Amino acid sequence: MISPRDCLVLTGYDDNGAKIGDLTSELMAKYATRWGFSYKCNRKYDPDTHPSWQKLGIVRRELLNHDLVLWMDMDVVVTNPRIDFREIAENFEGLTFSYDWEVRDPSLFTAGVFIVKHCPRSFRFLDEAMTKTSYAHWETHGTTDQGAMREVYASSCEWRDCVRVLPHIFLAPVPVEAQPKAVSPWHSGNFLCHLTGIDNDRRVDLFHKFAPKEPT
Repeated sequence: MISPRDCLVLTGYDDNGAKIGDLTSELMAKYATRWGFSYKCNRKYDPDTHPSWQKLGIVRRELLNHDLVLWMDMDVVVTNPRIDFREIAENFEGLTFSYDWEVRDPSLFTAGVFIVKHCPRSFRFLDEAMTKTSYAHWETHGTTDQGAMREVYASSCEWRDCVRVLPHIFLAPVPVEAQPKAVSPWHSGNFLCHLTGIDNDRRVDLFHKFAPKEPT
């Protein structure tokens, strides 16, 4: 198994996301400490492009110095810190995602949470996604990094071989309180809870509902 010191739990958010990010990131840091993983929270963003677009560059940069990187968006709550994320993805050479909350279609994966292994396929895939600069601004497509990576995935079998897409339960369970039509909603015992598609005030309310109570 990959050494904990070679694994990174990574997140980030700008000031607009601080209301929820300051809460969720504390749980992420505790999760990393529990397992002996490194932890980083990016708080510096270029105002010229959408923060989510910059995720691609942030992940790539950190991957240079780590064997395995777990990215979590600011609206993700670690609900079961007893789960070791290495067991989900360390044996796959590439990027590991889960289906987006409303589908069971591997081409429609979510980039809210994903795991990247340090290997040539991961770097090639991220580099290709970063060439899709029309996604740098939310207004263009209504999506940023996720849209760019989906476009790369869909473009050829070669790129699809760089990606593994798992059922929602692994990296993208969404509670019905956030999305009532979630295909496979969050349940107690799941590793994560993704509070997607709602405003930050509602996220804060749900954070206090789903965050694990000490001790874990």
